[in-house]
Amino acid sequence: MKSLTEQFDHLLILQDILKSPAAIDNHFPANANNSSADALPLNVDACSTDNSIFELDFAVPTEHERLIFENIDVPCRFHDFQLQVKRRLNENKHLTLEENVQYLLALSSILLLKPGRTHTDIHEHITFNQCENLLIHILNSNGITSQMFPSATKEKLEGIVHNLIDNVSNPRSSVFNGVLYHYTSYYVKYDTTNRILLAVRNMVEALPRFVIEDGPQETEQLIDPRLVYALHVATGAKVPMEIHKWELITRYLQVALVPLFENIDKHILFRWSSISDNDKVIMLRPDASINTVYGAALDQTLGCGEVKFQYQALNHRLTGLDLIRVARLAKTASDKYKAIATFAFIVVGNHATFYVLHRAKANIYTMSEVEHIQLALKLADIPLFIAQSSKIAKIISSLGRI
Repeated sequence: MKSLTEQFDHLLILQDILKSPAAIDNHFPANANNSSADALPLNVDACSTDNSIFELDFAVPTEHERLIFENIDVPCRFHDFQLQVKRRLNENKHLTLEENVQYLLALSSILLLKPGRTHTDIHEHITFNQCENLLIHILNSNGITSQMFPSATKEKLEGIVHNLIDNVSNPRSSVFNGVLYHYTSYYVKYDTTNRILLAVRNMVEALPRFVIEDGPQETEQLIDPRLVYALHVATGAKVPMEIHKWELITRYLQVALVPLFENIDKHILFRWSSISDNDKVIMLRPDASINTVYGAALDQTLGCGEVKFQYQALNHRLTGLDLIRVARLAKTASDKYKAIATFAFIVVGNHATFYVLHRAKANIYTMSEVEHIQLALKLADIPLFIAQSSKIAKIISSLGRI
């Protein structure tokens, strides 16, 4: 019989393969309560002879696997929630990516903890207040606590950036000398303050002065269609459409995130994979990852991230799928490297949410939200980034606890 992980990965692949309405009508049982076309398939017989989805078996927590918090046995209560998910599947009810992410993560033994946003159904087993307090307890007990950015440095930095915005037509170097002065100590040590200063300097140098309409779009074309046409005219050959290559625009993310998470002195590298949504059906790597690296060889995965662009923000199916992907990838990294914790993040447009996945006990992982921030898309957005410097310091600190 397939493992629970393999069963769930199989379902996710089927979810994206059966995209057409006809396929969905043929393979999804009718449900008057939920007509979403993006529900996970519950009857996979038409596509596969594997019926293991109906054989889900969640191990009962043993005595030494107890996690007692506020007089409740968390693994035991979470196990009850998993059985509730199994009953829902057995009753042929749909689980949708839009509404049931908490359920779907429970299939992988992951308890998602977001401040004020745990699913109401789990409150039958672990109350809202217990979820809130458990989130705080997990973060605090792992040293992920509030951080303070030096107020004097913050005030001076804000003044310099506002001066640059007001005089945007002037050469940036003459206005930005103050930041460079503060930043000189970065080459001495990778402390939190210097990382944030470097991120601000990078944004000033790289972000556009103005953004038209909705800002950066999903992709940029690497091969100009005119070049493809010229090649056709010159050679007479029919150029296949596959030659039109596309990649994610990560410019505004690169300048902000790399200084926060990369540390070459400690062999920590932040890198992009640039996986398209279509490729995610078969690709098991994230949009971005944080790895230890020795020479040219990548080693342990410390964290991973998924990216969605602003026009996709209201597509809860895609954003839900990315959250499940990043949680599963973080869990896989935790299992592979026997790590107690793994870092993860989701970016949707200019909004970024950061998590830490902990292996709480053998049969339960907690995925705790650390912070949610807004990123800068243009020069005028940088003051908002600076205003969140204490939140950003906490995010940096959380990665340091991995």
